[in-house]
Amino acid sequence: MSTITGERISYLRYEKDLTRDELSKIINVSKRTIVAYEQGTREPSLKTLRLLVEYFNVSADYILGYTNKPYCLDTILKEEKSFIILPKTIQESQTKYNSINDYISFIANKED
Repeated sequence: MSTITGERISYLRYEKDLTRDELSKIINVSKRTIVAYEQGTREPSLKTLRLLVEYFNVSADYILGYTNKPYCLDTILKEEKSFIILPKTIQESQTKYNSINDYISFIANKED
């Protein structure tokens, strides 16, 4: 387990002047879970990590300890020139796949 992640969550909570109980309600976990995160005995799930990123407006890399710079999520999104929007459902994935496949077939069969 990573104590860096716990230290970051504790620091971010302190910076927002939140109690463990308040943060637990914001990200929909128990107060005991917040304690476990901060003590480094438990890691947040991907869903919880996303909630922490969005609430504290920092990158996941910062929370996980991969960088020491708490980049603002808003800034990262503004600076991104292009990014891939992933499909939200399997059906949406299939629809996008079919569209791409149809386009490739069209280009491949196009007469010059």
